[in-house]
Amino acid sequence: MTPEAKLKYARTILPMVEPFYGSLVFNARTEFVDYGETAWTDGKSVKFNRRFAELLTREEFAGVLLHEVLHIAYLHIPRMLSGNLNRDKWNVATDLVINWQIQQLAQRTQTNGRSDVALPKGGLLDPQYAGMSAEQVYAKLPDQLPQDGSGLGGDLNQEHADQETLSRAAEEWRAAVAQAANQARMRGRMPAEVEREVGDLLYPKIDWRDRLKTFVQAFPIDYDYMQRDRRFLHERFIVPALSGERITGVVALDTSGSIGQKELQNFLSEVYGILKSFGRVDLWAVSCDAMVRNPQPIESTYDLETYKPVGGGGTDFRPVFQWVQEHLPTADFVVYFTDGMGEFGEDPGKPVLWVMTTEVEAPYGVTVRL
Repeated sequence: MTPEAKLKYARTILPMVEPFYGSLVFNARTEFVDYGETAWTDGKSVKFNRRFAELLTREEFAGVLLHEVLHIAYLHIPRMLSGNLNRDKWNVATDLVINWQIQQLAQRTQTNGRSDVALPKGGLLDPQYAGMSAEQVYAKLPDQLPQDGSGLGGDLNQEHADQETLSRAAEEWRAAVAQAANQARMRGRMPAEVEREVGDLLYPKIDWRDRLKTFVQAFPIDYDYMQRDRRFLHERFIVPALSGERITGVVALDTSGSIGQKELQNFLSEVYGILKSFGRVDLWAVSCDAMVRNPQPIESTYDLETYKPVGGGGTDFRPVFQWVQEHLPTADFVVYFTDGMGEFGEDPGKPVLWVMTTEVEAPYGVTVRL
């Protein structure tokens, strides 16, 4: 059977046995090429080495095709880049999640000892990670990564599309996943093992504060029991102060015309959370539309309550980083609250956390959703 015939088989059988998977595979662009060793994805299409495809059974081909399509549909490359994750470790984590789902599908389609879909022999599987998200698996994986006997353990690393193409593809695939999930639920055929993955993808629950902590926790920290934390002086109990190196953070508020008053209030509420949560961070607040306005140190809740965001013009993120370079060159991180509708410019070379009100993915730093 030729690779093209195996592709036709996969696109025929998967919608019949599992409409959710079938819809995703039908939407995926698949290419047969003469380079590479096995199969991989660049974040927008699936590529098969033709010789590798010829060696697979039609059932294995369907399994490998679905494996790569799920990498795309679950936005594994954008999530890897956004989180600045270790490529090899993330590849293993996502393979474990996907292969477990395909194994569940293979078991459901088994008839007389034969399944309509199969993984190649030696595929990376581990029951201890069953049902986990890719991020959970990633956190639990040991530093010494297991070997992927299927030969697919690099299918996220071979190549990937540019940032603009990935962002555009991500939006298209979010819509495709949502449509496939809705259709499958209407037919009562939504695979139980993908409900959580789809929910996390369409309605992400990542707490941006956890990402901020990774910036803060990179610096030494000690407790000084001879000093009281000034934030809790009014309490009856004693909270030791934090000693060690203090760090400086800049909180940038997008005050362009596309940001409403309600969004600005949400931004300021989150800045209040930063102020209360991180005692040894010296904060500066700046407003920015197309230029930096009203930069002020924020040393107390009173400073924050009296801070006035100023703006209303166009959107350009670059002035904030220029201001930081000129006035606070030793700043350790920048948190930027925005809708992402502006000019990003080049990577400033500092840790940047973009807290987005939209689905825009920043070209550098870490992007999370407010």
